[in-house]
Amino acid sequence: MKGLEAKKLDPFVIMKKELKKLVERGIKPIIIIDELQALMEIYINGQRTLLQELFNFFVAMTKESHLAHIIIS
Repeated sequence: MKGLEAKKLDPFVIMKKELKKLVERGIKPIIIIDELQALMEIYINGQRTLLQELFNFFVAMTKESHLAHIIIS
């Protein structure tokens, strides 16, 4: 947590590691995201929006790595 709060660690890297741990234990995570539009105006490093980063991560986790099912409502 300290590394995340100090912005020394990438939260997407940490989430991917945690998903891998679950899959190794035989658990296929299902992530349900609601009210995603609330993140539309948040930016990372002043450039790309958080929403774009999240969707890129979701695609990587579902279609590339097959680590989780992700449902967005």
